[in-house]
Amino acid sequence: MSISSDDVQLLTAILEDPESPKLKILFDKYRPMISALLADFQFRFLDQDDAFAIALTVCFNSVQSFDTTKKVTFGAFFKNNLRNEFLSIIRHQAAKKRAADLNAYSYDTMLSLYPNFTNTHMTHLSPEERLALKEELKNALNDFSYLENKVFYNYLTTSDQKQAAKNLHISEQTYVNAVNRCRNKIKQNFETD
Repeated sequence: MSISSDDVQLLTAILEDPESPKLKILFDKYRPMISALLADFQFRFLDQDDAFAIALTVCFNSVQSFDTTKKVTFGAFFKNNLRNEFLSIIRHQAAKKRAADLNAYSYDTMLSLYPNFTNTHMTHLSPEERLALKEELKNALNDFSYLENKVFYNYLTTSDQKQAAKNLHISEQTYVNAVNRCRNKIKQNFETD
């Protein structure tokens, strides 16, 4: 296999002047190959324009590192580099540490999927207010008795008060009374400041 004289002229022009419009000509020549290669991949976070921008970067890098003395065409070299880049993107997206992203939706998507979705469940506290709230809760927790600490933890982690009382081996009324004392202590702690 030999490299075409047309490719040699384009490569030479691009190497001499990296900002040459010849890069676009070379890229457009291989656009059908890029489109065919794109059909083999499904990217979660890239649209077609982004993929073509990446392909243009790979094309430029391929021009920079292509060796005309090797018995390989520029098209095959570029296609191999582009496939490797696309595989790297797929590996990056599929990494375990990004597994949560697989089921993540943007705020706009949530609004379109669930019209009643609003941000009322989100906190509107500034970082300073959050820090103050944390400190107040720590102070309130220091005022809790042993039973109140256990009850408060179960109150936060268990939705069924009967089950929570059963887990703690106390009556439901004792559980309710302890939760009320916790609320009062928290309220008092906030009111004293």
